Amino acid sequence: MRPAWAELERGGARIVWDRDRPTFLAKVVGPTFDRICRAWTATFAGPTVIGGAVSSVGRGRLSDPAARVAHEIDVVALDGRRLRVLGEVKWGQRLGAAALARLQGLRALALGRGLDVSECRLALFSGRGFAPGLRRLAGEDVILVDLERLYST
Repeated sequence: MRPAWAELERGGARIVWDRDRPTFLAKVVGPTFDRICRAWTATFAGPTVIGGAVSSVGRGRLSDPAARVAHEIDVVALDGRRLRVLGEVKWGQRLGAAALARLQGLRALALGRGLDVSECRLALFSGRGFAPGLRRLAGEDVILVDLERLYST
């Protein structure tokens, strides 16, 4: 806030907020929501939701040499070499079929890295909810977590 201090002291809070809101959401709210979703996975989801025991939950990166890209993964839950959960987290965006397809592709990529993905579930976490029809597309291996589910567990 240091660069905006003078403007705030002059009563320009609305101007500062309008200008800096996207940065605040991206740099503070988004990463905080990511951490909350990882904590939910580690502490509150339980074995029945995530398909078994978990020894570690964090975020990860999965490289795809063929495409020459590294994919950031918001939630990764492991039990040894067994991948339990791959998750995508978005605070300000409704998630739909594209996010689910991305996770399905990442799960296939993880299989090529020597991880056991036979029981891996895909988790979509959204602060804005999900696209219509996504629940119908989601199978038993998909976990949809909106704010209601996140805070009612």
